[in-house]
Amino acid sequence: MPADEGFTVGPLFRGARYADGGLVDEDGRIASEMAVGAPAVLALARGAGER
Repeated sequence: MPADEGFTVGPLFRGARYADGGLVDEDGRIASEMAVGAPAVLALARGAGER
């Protein structure tokens, strides 16, 4: 996902200003729970290749 430099999308997903993220499917639907913290985000990203 592209960086949200103006932090405009983060609040929509209740994001904070630290490492957090989630997966979005090819139809633009939320496809995962929110991952909070660098280790959780990296684990989510690694697992995304298995979908």
